[in-house]
Amino acid sequence: MDYNNSYLGNNLNAISQLGNAISGGKSSITISARIGERNVGNSANWFWRACRWIVDNTFYPVDGKFHTFRAYASDETEDFLFNKGSWWGLVVMTIFLVVVCGLLAPIFWTYEALKKK
Repeated sequence: MDYNNSYLGNNLNAISQLGNAISGGKSSITISARIGERNVGNSANWFWRACRWIVDNTFYPVDGKFHTFRAYASDETEDFLFNKGSWWGLVVMTIFLVVVCGLLAPIFWTYEALKKK
C-alpha cells in the first residue's frame, strides 16, 4: 500500500493539516511535519521527542520508519515559524495527537498483523 498516494493517506493528511491549523500552525503543514521540524538536530526537548515517538510508532505499519522526518522533508520549504511556541496551540495539538493516534494505532497495527498472515 502506497500510503501517501492513497485515499486514506490523502484524507489523513488533510485531517493533520486541519489539526495543525486549529492548534495555531500553518494550514498547509501537517502535524507530522511540524513535529519532524522540531526534532531536526539534537535540540529537541522531551515534549517534541515524545510527540515524534507517538507519531512515528503510529504510522510505522503504513509508512515505515521516520514518518515525521519524511513529512518535514516534503514540507521543508514551508514557513515553520508561523505562531511558533504558543502554549495553547501545543495543548490543542497534544490533545489532537493523542486522540487521533490513539484511534489510528490499533487500526494500523492490526492491518499490518493481518497483512503478514
